[in-house]
Amino acid sequence: MTIQVEILQFLHYNPSSSRVEISAGLLEAPNERTLKRIIADLVQNGDVQVEGKGKATRYSLSAQAYLMMPLDIDTYFIKDVDEREVEKPCARDPRSPSAVDPRKQV
Repeated sequence: MTIQVEILQFLHYNPSSSRVEISAGLLEAPNERTLKRIIADLVQNGDVQVEGKGKATRYSLSAQAYLMMPLDIDTYFIKDVDEREVEKPCARDPRSPSAVDPRKQV
């Protein structure tokens, strides 16, 4: 697993994390400068969203990365089916085609 995928998986389970929290959550964290560069690349690619500035900066997965992120099967099956948390759907844009109510179609 690459460091980029590891960061994305960390942010999947720990949204709105600081760079220090991300570094602490990695198996083999790179030095601070390298981690900054990797996160900047993920932000530029649209995989990570940035909130805040300076020491208050927080990082979260973008919707794009959330949908396209590779699934780690081992992590998925760590918990029993009954122990897994069901994720709530995101708020939809009423203008998007997926937000159309099928009962109201003509």
